[in-house]
Amino acid sequence: MVEPSAVFSSVLTMLLLILPGFILRKINFINSSAAKACSLIVLYCAQPCMLIDAYMREFDSGLFSDMLKVGLLALIMYICFILISSFMFKKAPPARRPILQYMMIFSNCGYMGFPVLRQIYGDQGDLAVLLGASVTLWFNLLSWPVGVRLYNRSGESFWRSLLKPGVIATVIGLIVFLTSASRIIPAPVGSAVSLMTDMVTPLSMFVIGIRLAECPFKSLFSDWRLLCASGMRLLVLPALSFVIILALRLTGLPMSDMVMAVPFILMAMPSGASTAMMAERYDRDSVYGSAAVSLTTLLSVITIPLTSLMLTLL
Repeated sequence: MVEPSAVFSSVLTMLLLILPGFILRKINFINSSAAKACSLIVLYCAQPCMLIDAYMREFDSGLFSDMLKVGLLALIMYICFILISSFMFKKAPPARRPILQYMMIFSNCGYMGFPVLRQIYGDQGDLAVLLGASVTLWFNLLSWPVGVRLYNRSGESFWRSLLKPGVIATVIGLIVFLTSASRIIPAPVGSAVSLMTDMVTPLSMFVIGIRLAECPFKSLFSDWRLLCASGMRLLVLPALSFVIILALRLTGLPMSDMVMAVPFILMAMPSGASTAMMAERYDRDSVYGSAAVSLTTLLSVITIPLTSLMLTLL
């Protein structure tokens, strides 16, 4: 099982990687366009390579079974999160209600979650990411239609979600894994993909540092609804995730420690950056969306090690 000390160490490492971006932005050595450029590199190049790299192994029926179990856990968790959020913040201003609901449902499971998994599991980091891909697959498939429903309330097609880099990389990776194609992939190609994978953690944390430097910290703690939604995202819903894992385990379904820990850790991450991007796209309060992401990211330095203590009870 994951040791809380390992989680704390990984979060501390993430915090140290956040500092360069934070400091360089605060002294105006770089501007916000640097964050956008780095984000594009991570989202469209480095992170897809990390997903493919995790799948570059020979097919194993036991491992495939574990991937399906993680996917089942993630789907149940997302359904519960969506249902709970639908009953909350009904009296919030119309421009802010969808932001509060969306930030509760969708964590930063890929952009921040994968680097945290790699830090926690060390040599087994690729395996953890491979299992985590089952979570991000549901994230990519659900975040678009649910987001459109919350922000726009219109029937826009969700098929564009299938064209996201994370989904495409997962499909390619699955093909490589299921066909054991890694045996015929040239070594230079595998090395290039692996090297691109190493870019994800430092670049992701660099971007988060820049975004935190641009956030007005005083205003973050003055909105009780934002604090409540942050508490739900970082404490209550991870606790619910733990209960779901425990309940499924009590049914007799065999699950390894990693199968139980990976979805829990990813669901304990702060709100995803798509919270602000969806608000921007559908003319909601995008500043409020950015504040939601920044606040949960800041608080997660404390809450992730705390929530990980529940894993010791499994």
